[in-house]
Amino acid sequence: MLRRQFGDNEVSCYIDSESRDTVRNVELEAEFWRPGYRENEIMRQFASSAQILMHPKQPSRDFAEAIANKSNWSGNGWRLERTNYANGGFGYMLKREH
Repeated sequence: MLRRQFGDNEVSCYIDSESRDTVRNVELEAEFWRPGYRENEIMRQFASSAQILMHPKQPSRDFAEAIANKSNWSGNGWRLERTNYANGGFGYMLKREH
């Protein structure tokens, strides 16, 4: 697991593997416990990490628009979901669909 913190906010990437040669699960998560606090920076980190995982050269237009609009998205075996937190924050989870 790799994690980068921006104060209370953080981006983390989890890759689950049974062996060196296979990847079973991939999850990329961004948590905004303090929305607005360095939000652009953390969104750039999340989007660039997602681009590397999904589209090493060029992200799809639909995905790029979903990131910009903070909305759910699904395609090419990936699912991006937004979850609202009780404190007014929100989380983003990008998962590989099996």
